[in-house]
Amino acid sequence: TMLKNRTFIFLIAFLLADFIVSPAIAQERGIVPVLIKDKSGNQVGLYKGSYALVIGVSNYGEYWPTLRGVRDDVRVVSETLNSQGFKVLLVENPNYAELISKMNTFIRDYGFDPQNRLLFYFAGHGYTHKPSYASNDPEEWMGYFLASNSPDPKYSHAEFVDIALSMQRIEELALKIESKHVLFVFDSCFSGSIFSMVRAIPGDIKERTAKHVRQFITSGSADETVPDVSIFRRQFVSAIDGE
Repeated sequence: TMLKNRTFIFLIAFLLADFIVSPAIAQERGIVPVLIKDKSGNQVGLYKGSYALVIGVSNYGEYWPTLRGVRDDVRVVSETLNSQGFKVLLVENPNYAELISKMNTFIRDYGFDPQNRLLFYFAGHGYTHKPSYASNDPEEWMGYFLASNSPDPKYSHAEFVDIALSMQRIEELALKIESKHVLFVFDSCFSGSIFSMVRAIPGDIKERTAKHVRQFITSGSADETVPDVSIFRRQFVSAIDGE
């Protein structure tokens, strides 16, 4: 059943509310100044640009089932972000080389201006591997987001880790980016130490968003399943629209 469903649990659910601010829509998507205010309503900063990379993988090779719902999910998310002033790059069914290339290009183009905010949205299959050195605590395991050509690790784990996006790689990219605010959203299933860094929503989140922040939301853990029709996407879009 794990192959036929995307799995999920909310770790950090409502950080999104402070990341998405409804701006006045400009002619140039992405170049929309957004004021940042503290809890007293005082302006403490400014987002100069808003950029989103939306990645959806629905068509896989022989090893992983097709996720028909992903195609609609990423297009709805892209349209919603665009309506909120984000410049959106939509990438569908990338192989591993294309996935890494698109992420690096996106970061190169938009990730080195400290006044920008970036959003990465991933929808597709995830996989969790327990390394030989890890305990039975899933937080010590390694999560992977699968590209369209990622093989089944049961046949060759060495080949799999070369052609799947590890959460360790995501953490490296998060540290590379110099933009003020970066949000990574995964509508996929996995565990991993990167998601244990923040266990609760800090009470001063509104003030922290005025500083350099890296946030991670994952919709799934390794032991929970939901249908391919994504409840997570519905809630994500509702939150962006102001619910």
